[in-house]
Amino acid sequence: MRLIGTLNDEIKARKFTQFLTHVGIKNELDMQKNTDWGSPDYSLPTCRIWIIDEDTFEDGKMWWELFQVNPDDPQFSPEAP
Repeated sequence: MRLIGTLNDEIKARKFTQFLTHVGIKNELDMQKNTDWGSPDYSLPTCRIWIIDEDTFEDGKMWWELFQVNPDDPQFSPEAP
């Protein structure tokens, strides 16, 4: 299992992991909220996206890079074919 990326937006993280699953890339989403009262990011989520199968990491990385450029691209939409 390898970390492919981290987001601070739970909705986008879920959208991307659903897309990965749709294209056949097994993944895991690990979410934790910042509980440091003194932090300016208090209560914001840290969403880590992991690729389960090493053999699909490079494909996942390619999709991650495309997602970073344009997360609103229709291909990442749950309705996309």
